Amino acid sequence: MIPFIVSLIFVLIISGVVVLARNLRNQRDKVKRMETELNTIIAQKNNEVKKITDEISQQREQQKVRNWIVEGLAHLGDIISKHKGSLDDLSKEVLTNLVKYVSAYQGIFAVADTDDPSDIHLKIAATYAVSIERIGNGRIELDEGLIGATFQDKELRYVEHVPADYIKIESGLGQAAPLKLLLLPLKTEDGVAHGIIELAFFEEVADSTKEFLNKVSSAIALNIQAASLNQKTTLLLQQSKEHTEELRAQEEEMRQNMEELEATQEQISRQMTELSELKENLEKEKYLFNALMDNLPDAIYFKDRDSKFIRVSKYLADHFGASVDALIGKSDFDFQDEAHANLAFEDEKNIMKTRTPKIDFVEKEVINGEEHWVSTTKMPLINSKGEVVGTFGVSSDVTKMKKLEKDFQQKDQILKKEEKTYEDKINQLEATIKTKDAEIKKLKKK
Repeated sequence: MIPFIVSLIFVLIISGVVVLARNLRNQRDKVKRMETELNTIIAQKNNEVKKITDEISQQREQQKVRNWIVEGLAHLGDIISKHKGSLDDLSKEVLTNLVKYVSAYQGIFAVADTDDPSDIHLKIAATYAVSIERIGNGRIELDEGLIGATFQDKELRYVEHVPADYIKIESGLGQAAPLKLLLLPLKTEDGVAHGIIELAFFEEVADSTKEFLNKVSSAIALNIQAASLNQKTTLLLQQSKEHTEELRAQEEEMRQNMEELEATQEQISRQMTELSELKENLEKEKYLFNALMDNLPDAIYFKDRDSKFIRVSKYLADHFGASVDALIGKSDFDFQDEAHANLAFEDEKNIMKTRTPKIDFVEKEVINGEEHWVSTTKMPLINSKGEVVGTFGVSSDVTKMKKLEKDFQQKDQILKKEEKTYEDKINQLEATIKTKDAEIKKLKKK
């Protein structure tokens, strides 16, 4: 019995040990699983922290780039505001500061010369570290090289492989060819290009630099436009001043001539005032303008730059013996004698060129062999963009007045002749009386 009990106890002890060992093994496995899960969580957190750190670093770098761009725009804006009155100073200062700010080594600032529409080209306004040989005469054609091509494309051009003979940067130590070339079109928001800036680099140009240059280009272009307009305005003012002096010299002579036509002037002045008021309301009250053109007893016309009619009054059409539609596209050469037509054509060319009107001048017309006299005012026709696109004018028939004036002159001459005849008769009569008086006195003495 005892051995059995001992065996039972031993079995129970062994069973307990086995269970304990199994429990310990399970606990150890659980601890390993927890350790693995904890390591996984830690790794995930580390990745998240690294990602956040990278994002913060990236944001800091982006903010640094933005600050650099903003500071550059502010700096260039300050330079532009100080020199916006002079195109030469503006181009020189902008190019110098731009080259230094973007770490370029050479630069060319070329502006568009559009004074002559038939000869539009680029002219070099400023350079930085550019040899005299490359500048040449300072003129660049629109189809010439990368600068001309960029001006026509109006898009930023980045050249990564610059030909060895295209450009060289000079210093006291010698010459070196740049590795990169960036050409920046200077265009306003309306898409019009006003110039080109070419920059040469020894290193790769960062996207942030390209972004900065793109943003600053419109401000530079706008101020180029303003400076050019300022120069043109100054020139026009000088020309206007000279022209005013010429007009003053002729004023006295004109005043004397105009006094003889004072009554006619007052009438035409009233008509011009009415026409001016109608013109101001043209777009809002088109039907009133049509009524004016169809009914006013004066010759009104609008002509294009070739002096061909684009709109005429019914009175003018009747005057030429044609319909309003028949006159459109025609010129004075189709209705008047060649001498008068040539005179009118040259007159209108001069008005368009100088933008100077001719007001209240009397001229003779011969239409279908019949002589007419008209009092005419001619003015340049200017569109909403300030461009001269033709001429317009108004003429009043003063043939009756001229005939009356001629009749008056003829009658005045007749009266003067008669007055002279009467004076001669009176003188003869006085001589006869004196002779008779002398004879009477002789008879009394006898």
